Amino acid sequence: MVTTRGHNTNKVKTTFKNVRKKSRDEAKRKTIKNKEHNRIVFATKYNPRGPDVKAVVEKNIHMITGNPELKKLYSDGSILIASKCESKLKVLIIRGDPYSIKSDLCDMENHGYKKCTRKCDSCSNFVDETSYITSNATGRKFKIKHDTTCSTPNVIYVAYCTNCQLQGVGSTVS
Repeated sequence: MVTTRGHNTNKVKTTFKNVRKKSRDEAKRKTIKNKEHNRIVFATKYNPRGPDVKAVVEKNIHMITGNPELKKLYSDGSILIASKCESKLKVLIIRGDPYSIKSDLCDMENHGYKKCTRKCDSCSNFVDETSYITSNATGRKFKIKHDTTCSTPNVIYVAYCTNCQLQGVGSTVS
């Protein structure tokens, strides 16, 4: 029998029984893991749209366990699958924003996106001077907290169609 996360049910039950038998002080003591285990950790970046890596490995494990030479190297349970969750763009932007300080401490100047002084093609034809951006998907307004032009590095730009108001996102990195 296997649990929903793929763990052996008997091992899970045995582990909980052993934990219940321990005193609090004993449970808090650091345990030294057995170094004799020949474990391999297959680490991947988590992608919700990608294939289930654990299922693929389990489906093809017979190639290893069916070969006597490989079975000596890789015993049952020696291959572990680990997925690392990537940072979300929203978390990176919000947490890295040095300008999110109390509004009463901010200068009350009207910052925003302005056309550059060079009169480039981009600014002449494609730029709206604005101090905020409104998301058409959520209706949420985002205030632009400092002066920005077409040559400002590390900026995420929002492009939109003037006919249908469809929005797209691009960025620059210095």
